[in-house]
Amino acid sequence: MSTVQFKQELSQLLPYEELLPSHFELLHTIGVCYYHRYDYRKAITYFKKAEKTAHDKKLDFKKLGYAYQQIKQHKKAIDCFRKVEPEYPEDSWLIRRMAMAYQGARQYKKSIAYFIKLDQLKPNDTYVLDSIGWNYQQLNDYTSALKYHLNVYKVDNKDPWNLDNIGYCYMSIKSYKKAMTFYAQSLAVDSSNAWTIRQIGWVHFVCGNLKNALNAYRKSYKVDRKASPQSLMNTGHVYYCSGQKKQAREYYRRSFEAFENKERFFADMDNDYPMLLQYIQLPTKEFDALKEKITTM
Repeated sequence: MSTVQFKQELSQLLPYEELLPSHFELLHTIGVCYYHRYDYRKAITYFKKAEKTAHDKKLDFKKLGYAYQQIKQHKKAIDCFRKVEPEYPEDSWLIRRMAMAYQGARQYKKSIAYFIKLDQLKPNDTYVLDSIGWNYQQLNDYTSALKYHLNVYKVDNKDPWNLDNIGYCYMSIKSYKKAMTFYAQSLAVDSSNAWTIRQIGWVHFVCGNLKNALNAYRKSYKVDRKASPQSLMNTGHVYYCSGQKKQAREYYRRSFEAFENKERFFADMDNDYPMLLQYIQLPTKEFDALKEKITTM
C-alpha cells in the first residue's frame, strides 16, 4: 500500500477509536498505518496503547523498535528487538537493526558482535564491514578497524568515506605516510572535502611541516568555513606555532564557543600542550594566560 492509501485507511479507522478505545486490533492497525506514513511518534503512541490492551495478542515489536530507532531512542529500540530476537535468530533485518541500535546507544562492543553475526550471514557487505571498522574506531582499536576498512577497500577503492577512515586509522597509529596516501586518494575522488584537507593539515603539523599545515588549513576554510571544535583548535595550534598569534587566538575563541562542554576545551588544550612545546617555548604561566584570554574575548 502507498502512503496515500494508508492515509485513507487512517481516516476510516480513527473515528472508531472513541467507540472502541481498548480494541487491540484497531489501535495496532492505526499504529501500523502511522508507521507506514513515517509518522513514527504517532505510531509509537498507538502501539503503546495497543500493548496495554494486548492480553494474549502479539504486538509487532519489530515495527515498534524501528520506530523508536528513527527518533533516536536507541535503548528502547533494543528492548523491543530483544523481545523478538529468540523467534528470529537468523533474521538479517533484525540483526542489522540491533547492530545499528547498539551503535546508536554507543554500546560499540555489542554493535560489533551483531555486525559480525550479520557478516557471517551475508559476507562481504561493504556497509557491514565499514560499520564494524567504525565501531572499532570508537573503541580506539585502530588496528582492528583497519582490517575491516581495508577489506572494504578491496571491493571499492573509490569510497571517500572509507578512504578517510583508513587515513584516520593510520594517522592514529602514527603511520603518517600511509595516512597521507589514503587522504590523497580521498581528495582525488572529492577535492572539496574540507574534513580530509584538515586531516592532511594535522599530519603535516605533527610531522613538523608547519608551512604545509598552514596551507592545508587555509585551503580547508576556503572550501568550508564550518569545522568541528577540535579542528578549530588544531588550526589555532598551527597558527600559534607559526608565530601568527592573533589568528591563533581567533580560532581558539571559535573552538571554545563551539564546544558544548567547555571543560572539554580545556582538557583538549592541556592534552595538546606537550605537542606545542615541540615547536615553541611556551611556559605554563603563559599557556594558562592564553586559555584565560580566550574565554574572555
